[in-house]
Amino acid sequence: MSDRRINVVLIGYGHIGKRHARVISESNDFELKALIDPHHVNRPDSLSPSVQFFNELEDFIADNEKLPMGEQVRLAVIATPNGLHQAQIDICLNNGLDVVAEKPMVLNSQVLKELQKKASEKGRHLFPVVQNRYAKISKWLYSLLKEDALGKVYIIQINCLWNRDERYYQKGSWHGDLALDGGSLYTQFLHFIDMLHWLFGKPVVKSSALYDFNHQELSSFEDSGMIQFSFDQGVAKDAMATMTFSTAAWSQNAESSLTIIAQKGSVKIGGQYMEKLQYAVGHNFPEQAQLQTMLMEDPQKEKYGAAAGHYQFYEQLANFFNGAPNELPTTAEACEVIELIEQAYQNR
Repeated sequence: MSDRRINVVLIGYGHIGKRHARVISESNDFELKALIDPHHVNRPDSLSPSVQFFNELEDFIADNEKLPMGEQVRLAVIATPNGLHQAQIDICLNNGLDVVAEKPMVLNSQVLKELQKKASEKGRHLFPVVQNRYAKISKWLYSLLKEDALGKVYIIQINCLWNRDERYYQKGSWHGDLALDGGSLYTQFLHFIDMLHWLFGKPVVKSSALYDFNHQELSSFEDSGMIQFSFDQGVAKDAMATMTFSTAAWSQNAESSLTIIAQKGSVKIGGQYMEKLQYAVGHNFPEQAQLQTMLMEDPQKEKYGAAAGHYQFYEQLANFFNGAPNELPTTAEACEVIELIEQAYQNR
């Protein structure tokens, strides 16, 4: 990376938007130049005085075009409600910006393919954010599978049993609105489907069942479901792969876990971000206590907490712009994950 940092505009200043703002402000490679958020009538008090504030994307675009080329913003980071991403990505690409889009990039796989085609034609780049891949335990599990250390995989079980009640689905919020939210597989649980895809390759949805236990007055879509996946190649070929998800747990999140039962071992990881080792036993595995200590000592998590993955994402993004090797997820992968969600929802 050169001494000149990449200028960034952040679109959206909610919970995740604030996380991006913090990471960018502490980066040596990126500089937050502008914030766009129509929900803040006035400039947010927490915003640095050096950052310009706009209510509308079009106003920012007009202002950015007036700047000398070397001072213009080059990268847009989108952290708005899901249903707004498509139009915002399109505008940014049309005006020469590279784009980082929080998950889900958009709510339709065909739309994402068209946006990627436009980006390629314009010489621009689209980047999805799936930061949970960077956890130390996730990378260990990825290596374990790529080295075939578990042998043939028999069973894959994902449980995502969360709480999202009236404290989350508040009246007037975009949460729970089908057009803006899309459903819990997009907003809450896409990371887990991405993990399945990343670790084992692309599956297909064999069957899905959706339920609405206690969200009839809170959202316009299901609160729970069960999905059966099928792999036709790789270590998980013919494995029994299922995912149970819910936002109906009482009061607080109950469980997030991934269990693998395989020919040469069994592994279970848990924690809200699947960052904790529950157990790992297998052929030539280290002793359990030693493995626990090794995987739980994650300097990034200890330093940054829940934001650790976003810090690592921006490190990889800096590598990309510097022409160095990187571990960024691709738009093609993001598209395939959306296709899986579409398959699960096709009989909604």
